[in-house]
Amino acid sequence: MKVIKHFIQAFAIALVATSCGGSNGTTGGEEPAKKDGSITLTADRAAICSDGSDFVTFTVTLKADDGSVTDITDEAEIYLSTTDELLDSYRFSTDKKGEYSFYAAYGLEMSEDVTVSAVPVIPEIPDDPQASATAFKHRMLLIEHTGATCPNCPLMMNVLKTVEENEAYSSRFNLVAAHSYDYSFDAAYSDAAEILTAAFNTSSTGNRPFPTVTFNLTKTSAGHSETEICSMIDELSKESASVGIAMGVEAADGEIFTNVEFKFGKTGEYRIGAWLLEDDVYATQTGATEEWHHIHNNAIRAMHSTNAIERLYGTKLDKADAGSKVSHLFRFTVDKDWEAENCKVFVFVTEAVGDSYDIVNCAVCPAGETTGYEYK
Repeated sequence: MKVIKHFIQAFAIALVATSCGGSNGTTGGEEPAKKDGSITLTADRAAICSDGSDFVTFTVTLKADDGSVTDITDEAEIYLSTTDELLDSYRFSTDKKGEYSFYAAYGLEMSEDVTVSAVPVIPEIPDDPQASATAFKHRMLLIEHTGATCPNCPLMMNVLKTVEENEAYSSRFNLVAAHSYDYSFDAAYSDAAEILTAAFNTSSTGNRPFPTVTFNLTKTSAGHSETEICSMIDELSKESASVGIAMGVEAADGEIFTNVEFKFGKTGEYRIGAWLLEDDVYATQTGATEEWHHIHNNAIRAMHSTNAIERLYGTKLDKADAGSKVSHLFRFTVDKDWEAENCKVFVFVTEAVGDSYDIVNCAVCPAGETTGYEYK
């Protein structure tokens, strides 16, 4: 529809200019000729606060046949895609939350759509205390495949608690619990947990061993001794990480918003993703020997995407250059059975290694708090 409308508009303007000589005040009464080339619309932000005052700024560029790129923002027109409404400037603000798509037009050329989210809150990101630093502390990911009705799972719970309390190891990983043993009577069970188990804890025969731990999306072990867990962490830990993560998390209007800034110390092709976790979930634990076994933390609730690859490994970024930063807003809808105040967001960066992906770095931030860069 927008293609037809714009063609009619452009044709009418051209017809008037030809028959009447134009009326825009240029020399000879003629409208300046449009330059040839393809146009691109970009936004300086992917999300704005729906408070009526926050705004996104658009830029329109034209790429000529010779490869040269020119800023034509002042000459182009920018439209709201859903209504083909012409914006009165290269900025947009709104007091209504939602997803807004835009396109730019220049002569008979039109750009691809750009989508901007208007949300009730955009969490603050902590200031970067070391702007020139690019070596970050490395944290790996441990996925605990477990369940409240799993009789042997308290053995792994005990070991992981001991490792978490060991100062030599506690700051080297983040833990995610995938309650996928059995959905019956397990308040911490989720579809997202099923996805993790299907991807990383299913053998070639279809069996699901419990309890097990997947390390950095690459290795899964059923060993539940402190020595075995620590040995695997030692094997997969890195001296430093090439990507840092800073973020803020806030809950509002039944959703949890996570504003993240990624800082790259090495040029590469990365993926970024986020999972929603919940603490303090009560579910009677089979085989429990201590009261705390019934309180489940780090239970995965949701993943940031519906795409199979993106859910597990993140959304692919354009090539990121060393020293650059990329911001992204993740949002999750809070289910009626979850407690928003007990939720936190796990954010990760992956990089392809052969046929698999490796966790380059990861971070966790509770709702209502912020997490800054961890420098080496």
